[in-house]
Amino acid sequence: MTQSRSQAVATGVLRSGRHLLTLVLAGWLTACQSPNPLFADQPLQTGETLKLGVIVSETGPYAAVGVPILSALLLLRDTVNACGGVNRAPISLVIYDNGGDRDGPAAGLRYLVNDVGVHAIVAAFKAPVEADELAIALDKNVSLLSPTTSTTVQPQRRSSLKGWGQLSLTETQQAQALAKLAIARQWQRAALLVSDADHGQRFKRAFTRTFEALGGSIVVPSPSIDYSDSRSAASRTGTPSTPFASSPEQTEAAEVARLTALIRNTDVLVASLHDRRGYRLLKSTLQQAPGSVPVLLTHSAALPLFGESRWRRFSADEPYSLSGATGLLPGEDSDSLRSLRARLESDDALKWGEYAPQAWDAGALIVLAAQAAGRNGRPGIQTELKHVANPPGVAVTQVCEGLAQLRKGAMINYQGASGRVDLGSDGQLVVNARYRIWQLLESGRLRWGDSIMLKQSELSE
Repeated sequence: MTQSRSQAVATGVLRSGRHLLTLVLAGWLTACQSPNPLFADQPLQTGETLKLGVIVSETGPYAAVGVPILSALLLLRDTVNACGGVNRAPISLVIYDNGGDRDGPAAGLRYLVNDVGVHAIVAAFKAPVEADELAIALDKNVSLLSPTTSTTVQPQRRSSLKGWGQLSLTETQQAQALAKLAIARQWQRAALLVSDADHGQRFKRAFTRTFEALGGSIVVPSPSIDYSDSRSAASRTGTPSTPFASSPEQTEAAEVARLTALIRNTDVLVASLHDRRGYRLLKSTLQQAPGSVPVLLTHSAALPLFGESRWRRFSADEPYSLSGATGLLPGEDSDSLRSLRARLESDDALKWGEYAPQAWDAGALIVLAAQAAGRNGRPGIQTELKHVANPPGVAVTQVCEGLAQLRKGAMINYQGASGRVDLGSDGQLVVNARYRIWQLLESGRLRWGDSIMLKQSELSE
């Protein structure tokens, strides 16, 4: 490894409190070579290193999702440094492991923005984040892209979120997509299990609106059975509801009994879950009435499914009580996607995962935006982010190809491993997308089904 290459591998893994400072092993970098001349080693001049922050669960129950995301970004870093870097300077990663953090993303964002001074962040959030949390980075001109989060930003805050982007569907778009899937399966009567927090109520309204417009009907109990999650108190919608455990007299057994009775009169149970309470209620209900009703789950519930520890964080000896549950995840099939997967799977130190393509594309957009700006600085990345993601411009699918075009002064339209990544004014994807249907088997593995096209006209906010 040359001296210039060794300068590019000084990547820190940062953990706050429980987070220990270590170095990422240089052996992780050996999988990143390619015969393509775009990836040939080029000398890097001394300049301001592009410092990319990463918030990811490298440890803990979500590591099965976080490690592949981290692998994709490590591969991206070495790929970019091997084809000339960004503005003739290397890119480095500063990785914050939030595997055991139950307090939300604020601590990691503050650390990376204020203490480390990163230029941009890729953050694999475990649950929807609020506009105030995003502002920790965005108010300091630090662009923030997420491969996993499903956040619908409130309209009154969208104008202040320049530099924000997410490469998965929002909870509102997921609700609309699942409503379409339910109707396609000929499920006409649906029950909902959601949080009484803002994100749960947005999901509920969107699913109800779309499902009823397509001819379905919602089974609505009285009183409401929306459950209170760990963030509900800080994010109420103002709409009165009677959540699970709304009084000391209500026991979990009674709550489960109500939900069990509800699903006996429905064709499908649709669940948007973000914490242990929601998972526990759903599991207990299905144990009381196994096989009584199909279950549709959102991305957030799907996150722990990937990897060898699917649902085992509750009990390693329990059967997979959610077997049969179904959901949707991005399912583009392209040369870029197949190439990325092959590169990750070719080295035992790197891991492939379902959100690796979104992580790769998030990092690529930041790299390309910095190159388009002409320097590795916060404001330039924030300004150029959507210019490299959206038309017009030369369509490119390889990050090194995009860098080469930008160095020649061309405009580009990056189309990556996860598909087209055109971003709207609120940072949400604004193009049609293909999604694959998955189902959890009794073994804990996933069975992948058909793909469906979700048109933008069907995924409006």
